[in-house]
This record gives sequence, structure tokens and C-alpha cells, in this order.
Amino acid sequence: MTQRQSGPKRSSWLIFRRRLILVRQLMRGPATRDQLWESIAEEMVDEAWGNSPESALRHDIQALRREFGCTIRHRTASGYHLEDLGQLYLLDLTDDHLQAIHTLTTIAETLPPHVMDNAASLLAHLISFLPPDRRTLRTDPSSEHFITSRSVTDLDRTMLRRIRRAIRHQQLQFRYYSTHTTTHEGVEHRVAPYRLVVRDAHLYLDADCLWNNRNKECPKRQLYRIERIDPASLQVLTKTVPPLRTPTKRYTLRYELAPEVARRRDIADHFEGNTIEYRDDGSALITVTIDNLWWARQTLLRYREHCRVLEPPELIDMFHETLQNWVDVYKK
Repeated sequence: MTQRQSGPKRSSWLIFRRRLILVRQLMRGPATRDQLWESIAEEMVDEAWGNSPESALRHDIQALRREFGCTIRHRTASGYHLEDLGQLYLLDLTDDHLQAIHTLTTIAETLPPHVMDNAASLLAHLISFLPPDRRTLRTDPSSEHFITSRSVTDLDRTMLRRIRRAIRHQQLQFRYYSTHTTTHEGVEHRVAPYRLVVRDAHLYLDADCLWNNRNKECPKRQLYRIERIDPASLQVLTKTVPPLRTPTKRYTLRYELAPEVARRRDIADHFEGNTIEYRDDGSALITVTIDNLWWARQTLLRYREHCRVLEPPELIDMFHETLQNWVDVYKK
């Protein structure tokens, strides 16, 4: 029969266990002091905190910072945030498992946007638990591939960390170079950042545009491609991000797909919440509510002549403009 530990050994074990539970809770996301107390008390019952829970929590967080280099910050609105595990790497994988994650990351980029976001977020979460030297996949002695979205490999990592920390908390200001920017100076934008998303193997900042220095009204919701943000221009402002996003206009999108791509009744689910009506002639009618006409055009152009948009008229006009531009290009 195992004897019950007592004295210093038992006390050390309780503290170690408590800190491990604390890290696990923070790995799920931000947590208030009360939430941390409750999560630990649920597992450790009366042994959790001793006589001074507040003092114990403070010492635990200080110890995690000091002994493992964890970055844990406290924000008034949302509580404690675990931003970096430091040296506390909780996961290691075999080379075969790393290869599997690399494969899954590539597959995730081909999924419908609403599925891809969740898959990419999960994979990034898993990768963050690995030691730095295991976050890369070596396929041969001369090549190295980061296990992330392909576009992320060339990004400024410091800039990306600053953006991640500001999401849903602080406004950002930066110089941006879009494909439509005609000046070498770029355009200054001030935005409320809400999330990072992956689209067609590129990483984007999904944000509400609050101002730009062109004195031109910008679309309220914008996707900023991360590598087109000038890292040297990035400022994290003291102004907070509104908890609710700016309302945006929504459109009913209806489009037809020809039998050449729809007759097998396995067309891609590009838009979340869409309804698909397969017809007897092999064609399909898709209906969905969207809020981004530009992205809808980019998505549907891949079907070429096999797709016809029925509504909204704004998107039809965008297709007319695109097709006319193509005609002008090939006339030359």
C-alpha cells in the first residue's frame, strides 16, 4: 500500500500540479483570476490554494515566468493571457508525425474558408507547443520547410507576434502596399484587428478599416495580406478595439454551375451556410449570404465559363468589368 506523502515533498508536489493545471487552463485561452481559481479547485478540491489563493496564484505566475520564461500578461478586460510558453515545451513529435502535420497544413489550404480557418488555427496551436528546433521539417540536408502556411515562412516574425498580441485588443497603424497602390510610399491605414485568416496559401489580417491617409473612404471590413504590411511602419496604438465589429452590408449571392462541373453532385463548399440545388440536367443552383463581393469574385472566377452569377447586381457588374479588362488585354 502506497503511503500518503507529507511535509515538504507533498507541498512541492501540490505546487507543481497546481502550476501544470494553471498552464493547461491558459493554453485554452485568456482566463480571469476567478476562472483560474475555479479550474484548479475542481481538480485539487481542498488542496488547491492553501490559506491565501491570491498570493499563491501570484507566486505561481511569477514562478512560470522566472523558471520557464513563460510570457503571461494580465489585461483588465479579459484576465491572464499566455502569449509564449518560453522553455515549457509540452509536446514533441517524431519525424513521421511532423511530416503528417506538414501534409495536413497543405491540405487545410485547399478547404473552404470557414473550415480552413479552424484547421489552420488548430495546427498553429499544436505547433506552438513544440520546441523551436522541432517546428521545422527537414526533408533533406539542403532544404528546410516551416510547418505553417507557405506564405508565413517569409514573414517578419516579430511583426507577426505584435499583430497577434493586438488582435481584439489594440488598434494598429501601418503602411500597406496593395496591388492597386500606385505610389512607392504605400498607404497608411489605421485598423481594428479581429483575426488572422488563411486564403489561397496567404496569411491575411481581417480588420475593420478606421482611416487611411488617402482621404478616401475605405471598405469597412478588409483583408490585409500580411507580407504587404511594412514591418517598420507597424504601430500598436493605445486605442482599444471595439468589441463588436462595424456592421457591413450583406448580399444574397445566387449563381449557377454548368453540368461540366456539377453533374457528379460533389461541388466544393466555398461559402459557409450555402444551399445547393442540383437540377435534372446536371447543373446546380447555389444560394448563400455573403459580405465580401471581392472575395466572391475571386472564388467564382476559378469556374471560368462554367459559372454564371444571377445576383447580386453589384457582383455581376464586377464580372463585366473583369471580362472587359481581359478583352482589352488580349486585344493588345
